[in-house]
Amino acid sequence: EVDKGATTIWEGWDAIKPDTGELGLKSLNHYAPGAAAAWLFSHCCGIRPGKPGFREILIAPVPGGSLSWAKAEYNSAAGKIGAAWKLEEGKFILDVLIPEGVTATVQMPDGTVYEKALTGSYTCGK
Repeated sequence: EVDKGATTIWEGWDAIKPDTGELGLKSLNHYAPGAAAAWLFSHCCGIRPGKPGFREILIAPVPGGSLSWAKAEYNSAAGKIGAAWKLEEGKFILDVLIPEGVTATVQMPDGTVYEKALTGSYTCGK
């Protein structure tokens, strides 16, 4: 893509035919697969920055659909942030990992909020 002058993500490697240079039936400005991964971190698992550099974070997972569990870890500049949840016998159980020097607000899907959670590993909802 870059060798052909691309400044966007293409739908496929063969968007321009190599032998003729003609455009195929593919988008040259395609929705990036990375955007779906960002949604998995920020909504499904709920890891979001509260302040730049993740010195404060919000962990607010939004479970839904047929998912019965989700897990994500993010290696931020402040350290590893983790959120893993599962539905177990009708209960929502959330494990969080907060790195050294970071404060977190943890919001459960039922609206329960834990403010100023400090460094460590916690289980909520059990």
